[in-house]
Amino acid sequence: MTPLEQTDERLSAAIRSVQSDPSAGNHRQLAAMYLSHGVKDAAFDQFSEALRLDRGDAVSYEGRARIWRDGGFLALALGDAYRALHYAPDSPSALNTLGTIFQLLGRFDDARRSYERVLERDPSAAYALNNLRQLETVK
Repeated sequence: MTPLEQTDERLSAAIRSVQSDPSAGNHRQLAAMYLSHGVKDAAFDQFSEALRLDRGDAVSYEGRARIWRDGGFLALALGDAYRALHYAPDSPSALNTLGTIFQLLGRFDDARRSYERVLERDPSAAYALNNLRQLETVK
């Protein structure tokens, strides 16, 4: 174990949960814990393990898409974002993630449509509204 796993009791508990019950949900939870600490490589590995156990895990595809996006691997991010939407076509979060990838690719019309679709599904999604506003300043 690294010092992080030794000093963060919640992270240690999530690791123990994966060890005692290696379910997709527990791997996803551990991935989220690693993300909260900024340890994206370990989070990516945990999302990937969750997907090995559950190929239809939209949340894990989206998690990987965000990690790819943040690392600048936009083509890989796009693939995982589309997979997330395949399994959760009405997910506001996955639609927003797709929009952010489109925006980084310079596909502003596609990004706008993604953000608008988020707001159709969840009118209170301030993050999508903020992304739309930011998109207007880019163009």
